[in-house]
Amino acid sequence: AADLGVPVAQIGSTLRSLMAADAVATLKDGGDVYDIVIQLPEERRATLDRLDGITLRANTGRLVDLANVVRIVETTGPSEIERQARQRQIVVLADLDGLPLGDAKAIVEARAAEVVPPELDVGWIGNAEMMEESFVAMIAVLGLAAILVYMILAAQFDSLSQPLVIMVSLPLSVIGAFGAIWLSGMTLNIFSFIGIIMLMGLVTKAAILLVDFANAERKAGASLEEALITAGRVRLRPIFMTAAATIFGMLPIALAFSEGGETRAPMAVCVIGGMITSTLLTLIVIPAVYLLAERIIARVSGVWVQLGGRSRAEEAASAESSQPQPGSDEPTP
Repeated sequence: AADLGVPVAQIGSTLRSLMAADAVATLKDGGDVYDIVIQLPEERRATLDRLDGITLRANTGRLVDLANVVRIVETTGPSEIERQARQRQIVVLADLDGLPLGDAKAIVEARAAEVVPPELDVGWIGNAEMMEESFVAMIAVLGLAAILVYMILAAQFDSLSQPLVIMVSLPLSVIGAFGAIWLSGMTLNIFSFIGIIMLMGLVTKAAILLVDFANAERKAGASLEEALITAGRVRLRPIFMTAAATIFGMLPIALAFSEGGETRAPMAVCVIGGMITSTLLTLIVIPAVYLLAERIIARVSGVWVQLGGRSRAEEAASAESSQPQPGSDEPTP
């Protein structure tokens, strides 16, 4: 082809035009527009065993028979080449047929590990890709929500330790959220994560009521144990009322009576389960953690004060020993 002055790209484009029927012009007939294509007859396309009669124009301007630069070899190849990130890809599509997307991904990944060669990369597109991206984004939002909750509580209580005590109720709610999803037979999806994020702000209210009332009792002169017992007894009714209002408010969404409500039901189920477990466990766990944290802080503060007092005593003793004794002629050092 190079000796005859025929570019290889021109050979490929000519064969493509004769086989694929590329449009070379248009014909207007009234309000209709038709494409004008150049294509071999159907019988020639079906059995392309001869190249006679097909010519190419070389760079020199003369016509060259295609048979002089091409030989026919029967083989197989892709009818279409798809690329992703500048690499060739093969897309495999499948329907879930009632199977949850997460379970389907696990099945496909297990099968791909058996049949896909190690030199090939495997990835997801479509709903599976969106689910992965959504889960990563939701986990980031979950961490950001926890940080914001801590910052707000630290500013409200003017303490760095008590917000940690209050935030112990967060994992207690996750237990109930996952348990409710499992008992109801639902799946963990984007709406479930939204419900868990909602729990980050809802479940801390019970702990806030306990800790805030205990702090007020201690300022009034009550001991640590008495303040916690009084807080649990006095704040029990408000805590149950708040939890009941949230649970009954989410109940219609969890029952999914409305049209399309089954998509939002996992969110409500997560909130209901998280509120139940966090409310019941908060009444026991938060006072215990509060008591333990305050005892540790008091012990550490006592050791610190004791160390500081000993140091000041040593300095006083050193200063006293350096003073001149009465009747002594020694100069003051």
